[in-house]
Order: sequence, then structure tokens, then C-alpha cells
Amino acid sequence: MLHYLAALSIVPGIWQPMVVERDWQSELDARDRRIAELEARIAELERLLAANSTNSGKPPSMDDTATREERRKKRNRLKSERKRGAKPGHKAKFRALVPPERVARRHERFPRVCGKCNGHLPKQPSGDPLRHQVAEIPHIQVDVDEHVLHQVQCPCCGEITRAKLPKRVPRGAFGPRLMAFVALLTGAYHLSRRDTASFLKQVLDLDVSLGGISGIERRVSKALAPATDEANDYALSARVKHVDATGWRNAGRYRNLWTIATEAVTVFGITLDGSRKALRKLLSRAHGVLVSDRAG
Repeated sequence: MLHYLAALSIVPGIWQPMVVERDWQSELDARDRRIAELEARIAELERLLAANSTNSGKPPSMDDTATREERRKKRNRLKSERKRGAKPGHKAKFRALVPPERVARRHERFPRVCGKCNGHLPKQPSGDPLRHQVAEIPHIQVDVDEHVLHQVQCPCCGEITRAKLPKRVPRGAFGPRLMAFVALLTGAYHLSRRDTASFLKQVLDLDVSLGGISGIERRVSKALAPATDEANDYALSARVKHVDATGWRNAGRYRNLWTIATEAVTVFGITLDGSRKALRKLLSRAHGVLVSDRAG
């Protein structure tokens, strides 16, 4: 729709009317399109600004303080609303009994007198007994084997020869089971070396220094290297593998823990960063389908 404006052309000494043509509808349409574009942009920016771990793929570590506080309040509220104990209709569960072959000692208990008439009862069971088991930790004491290497002087030539340790005897101060136990405490149960040393002293009455625990960790890591390499090769050659990374700071330095999960095995690898270069180095021998949450 065209609209016309009447105007006056002012020329010195001459007054002359002039008609100006203007398309108002086109301007309105252009304005509406621009407003729609800006509204869409604002909505997208608001969506990005409101994104957190609850409504997007962001990890919880990237949430702002307000979102973390709201999540904490919601978790505490749900805990307070949830009643303790078994819920109505819940099927009772009892501790499973240990099979007879695993029982260390079996004590046969018979009632001596009748619970009604107080008469003497024979040791002849009537029906199935009720089994009551009590689990207990035995007294733990570390076995220490001492190998005394004597030296003997030869009566023929006078040479003094000292005995040697058999090949089966560890050259270190700790046996394989103890070293595996220490590695379990620090590796699987995430005890610090200091806490591990305290545990060994309190429970086993065994003194092991922090350096000794570090030495045990190195020896166990070396012993596990073939199995670790085999698991890593299997994971890289799997038809489908899932990869994810988590970063953290250790003593002021940034590290990245990579996880490669397959149907059969899961392996971990630590890199200095989470860059694509580090990922390519980690997966240099990989083939098949790689599933990742925008890694690299």
C-alpha cells in the first residue's frame, strides 16, 4: 500500500507543493522481521545462559553457584521427605547364610528341659533346626620369615662362602600378598600413603614407611604392566568403545583422566591435558566405532 505525503518545496521566491511517495507497509514488514530476529536471538542467549547440568549436557562442575545451591537444597528436601526404614509392601530381606563347607566351627545346641513342663529332653532333633551364624575376624598377625645366611670357611683353602637366598624368596622386605594388599588399599580404596601406613600399624602392627609404600606401588605397577597392556590392546581393538575424560588439578598441575569402556573391559589413562592431540595419542592404535561426548 502506497501513501503520499504532501509537502512544500521551498525555493527562494517560489512556493510549490510537492508529493513524496512512501511504502509504509514494506517498512512495517521489515520492522516485524527484525523484531522477530532479535527475539529469537534473545531467546537463544537466554537458553545458553540458563543451561546447566540438569537441562543440558554440561557436567555438574560447570554449574554456577546458584544452580549448585538449588541442587543441594532439592537433594536435602528429598532426603527429609523420605521416611526412614522399609516402605509399605517392601519384601523383607535377610542376610544369606554361609554354606556349611565355609563354616569354621559348628556348635550343636539342644534344649535341656521342656519349655512347658520342664521335663528332661533327649538329644534327638524334631524337624529342621534354626541356624544362627556369627562372623568374626580372626586375630591377625603378620608372618615374618627370617632367612639367616651363614658364612662358612672352607677347611681346604680357607675361602669364606656365604649362603644365598633361594630363588623363591623375595629380595625385598615384603611378600607378594602383603604388597598386593597395600596396592589394594592405595589403589582400589584410595587411601593415602600416610593413612595406609597408619592402617598397617594399627591393624597388623607392621611398621612401613611412606617410602616403603611408594616402593611397593612401583613394584606392583611393574608386575601388573602385562595385564594392563593386554586390557588396553583389547579395548582399542574392540568393535565399539566409549571414551570420556575428566580433568582435575593435582599440586597445581592440570591432569586429565581418560576412560575407555568396552563390553568386556574398562581401561584408564592419564594425560597432561584434554586436547585433541592427547586424545589422538591415546587412541593412535584404535579402530572400530568410537562413541564420545564431544571429546577433543
